[in-house]
Amino acid sequence: MMTLGIVSLIFGAAFCGFYMAHLYEKRYKQLADFLHGIQIFETELMYGHTPLHEAFQIVSEQTDPAVSKLFADFSEKLQDKEVQVESAWRTILETHEPYMAFSKADCAVLYRLAEGLGKHDLLTEKKQLQNFMLHLQMQCEKAKEKVEKESKMVRSLGVLIGLLFVIIFG
Repeated sequence: MMTLGIVSLIFGAAFCGFYMAHLYEKRYKQLADFLHGIQIFETELMYGHTPLHEAFQIVSEQTDPAVSKLFADFSEKLQDKEVQVESAWRTILETHEPYMAFSKADCAVLYRLAEGLGKHDLLTEKKQLQNFMLHLQMQCEKAKEKVEKESKMVRSLGVLIGLLFVIIFG
């Protein structure tokens, strides 16, 4: 019975470490998918002259399911002519934030996407989108660094903490 407890303790702590590493990887993947979606959006807006709600619908069809739902919901919300783009974006992000692996800094960057969308000429909007993508790219790079530096460490720490508990309580 004691052996079962020891094994459970080690596996439980190891699972926590592997789960934390998974969250780091998930954050990076979602940021990269989001960046890809914004690049598609920029292309649709600048070269296809597609209306906002249609452009975001196209983006939702071409991105990974984790972020496509966010873009699809935003597209749907934009179909209401009375809604303001910025408030609609904020509402959608607040709704989806609990289900995403984004950090607070990531969310702060993401909230800036809708600032000025649909209010300026194409050249100004292109500059704003490029600025937004630059900030998003920096967050993506930070997430990648965190995956590379901390994933292996967190997994190892999970196992080591499990072993430490076994030594202390055993």
